[in-house]
Amino acid sequence: MSDNTTLANDVFRASVPDIRAFAGLLRGICFSNSNQRATMTINKAGIVVFVEEARTLLGAALIVKELFDEFVYIPEDGDGDDDDRPTVLSFQLNTILECLNIFGTASGSGSLVASHRQAWRKTNEESDNENQGNVQKTGQHGRAQNNVNGNIDSFFPRADGKGTGMRLSYAGEGHGLVLLLAENSNGPTTTCELVTYEAEPQLDLPLDNRNVARQRAVSRPLLRIQAVGPFGSTEMDYPNDREVLETFECDSTVSYIYRFSHITRTLRALQGSSKTSLRIDGQGVLSLQFLSTSPSPKTGTQVDSIVDFRCLSIDDEM
Repeated sequence: MSDNTTLANDVFRASVPDIRAFAGLLRGICFSNSNQRATMTINKAGIVVFVEEARTLLGAALIVKELFDEFVYIPEDGDGDDDDRPTVLSFQLNTILECLNIFGTASGSGSLVASHRQAWRKTNEESDNENQGNVQKTGQHGRAQNNVNGNIDSFFPRADGKGTGMRLSYAGEGHGLVLLLAENSNGPTTTCELVTYEAEPQLDLPLDNRNVARQRAVSRPLLRIQAVGPFGSTEMDYPNDREVLETFECDSTVSYIYRFSHITRTLRALQGSSKTSLRIDGQGVLSLQFLSTSPSPKTGTQVDSIVDFRCLSIDDEM
């Protein structure tokens, strides 16, 4: 992995010093515990991971490049830096989540990362415990040991940081998606190569923003969520109160029905979010967007990431 030729042949590579935010976004769109296929679209703005279920539910995690410490994307057979053609591939979502948690550190919220930046080492950069001869002092007696990791140090976080670092790379069609994981450059490292597939046509559930309810003169606007099952029903009313809903826009009474099993698929993303948006267009397409924030590894400023779910309504009457 430290070979410069390998790096030059990569279509895409990205590194992050703490995988929790990245893993949390992928976990938010994981619908099944096994054999769930995800589609990844890579462009120069970041990556988008899509999943779908029963051709009626679509989930997408929008991960901007600012969430990574390093982000390099060069399209295959590209014409240069101005070429922004996306690269699309498919892989098993559950498998990558298992790989990310191989050290047991992928759970939790990425927003809990310490405020100090855990930088990834650059090539030829020495740590505080290394001398110019690439010899490291260890043990109570200062016994010297050769640094057998060599240039692999450039892919891992500094030893004084916390969390698991990751380097993600893809060499193009016909190659696997490679994850290089380590808690620090002096500890154990793991390389996982995921089989990739040709992406199938993606479900398209457009939301007509021109037909989404807008604020007008409505008497006592109200959001009501109702669930009906074989043993009874329940409903919850949300008033148009800034202490309950930050914004509420509706120009007329609308009512649509959705499968409860589809709504529950959004719970993981909801648990890791700081803000939620609910929109419904005139065709009954439901959009649920969950906003989460994490510190940028480069600048320390907060970076917004979005998990978006879109769901078709059903025709049954309650």
